[in-house]
Amino acid sequence: MDKLYKVLMENQSFNGGRHTWKVGKTYKFEGTIKMCESGFHLTTNPREWYKPFCSIYEAKTPKVLDTKEDKIVCREVKLIRKLSEKEALKYAGDSAKQIYNDIPKPQQTTLKQFITSTQKIKYFKPDGKPKKEWKIFYADSLDAAWDAAWDAAWGAARGAAWGAAWDATRDAAWDAAMDAARDAAMGAARGAAWGAAWGAAWDAARDAARDAARDAARDAALMSDYIITADLKFKDKEKHLKHAKSRWEVWKKGYGLAYDVNGVLYVYAIKKKDR
Repeated sequence: MDKLYKVLMENQSFNGGRHTWKVGKTYKFEGTIKMCESGFHLTTNPREWYKPFCSIYEAKTPKVLDTKEDKIVCREVKLIRKLSEKEALKYAGDSAKQIYNDIPKPQQTTLKQFITSTQKIKYFKPDGKPKKEWKIFYADSLDAAWDAAWDAAWGAARGAAWGAAWDATRDAAWDAAMDAARDAAMGAARGAAWGAAWGAAWDAARDAARDAARDAARDAALMSDYIITADLKFKDKEKHLKHAKSRWEVWKKGYGLAYDVNGVLYVYAIKKKDR
């Protein structure tokens, strides 16, 4: 069999699941094994899973239980060694390599810290201290709470004098950052932020709508845009940055963000008695 690899971010899984790994330790999964859902997953092609600032490890397993394209699933895994940065970059696409050259060192450091932080958020576990300016909706499940926020946001958007659809403010912030730094490094960093947030949020919301994890990942990607453009000047930058931060604050505090309407955030969470 081809060599097997595990792609991690700060020693943690980030392409689904939140397992923490250590070289030389054998890990065993107890439970039902199912490709893309449960069990330990490795790859024969780390290029497909590479993100900026990630690490690649050579791994082994005594038995492969299933395969799908470049992925395998197994019950037992041991990480053999961490590839050097030079070795790992061989598996990076051109856009991922670009990030090391095109982003100033201060932004690189901040971006790496941010991407790591997205995995440590307690997604969908509210801290009980919502912002006063939020429009917040509670229900017995995440799906129901999201539906309530959606209904309210839709009603507000239809009634807006400017005929806005939801998330127009976010889209404006996204477009402004992209116009200011339209290059390969932007795409690579956005992908890294998206991947890290998606893995952690999807694991937390596995029994809820997949859209919840997607929305968290999208707002993480938006924040990464503004980290990258920290040394650039463009129209309304501070206003857009403030909005990106306010969106990300929702996820950091353990709530979900459904939409914004004219800059007003429609937030949702499970009722306290069920948390």
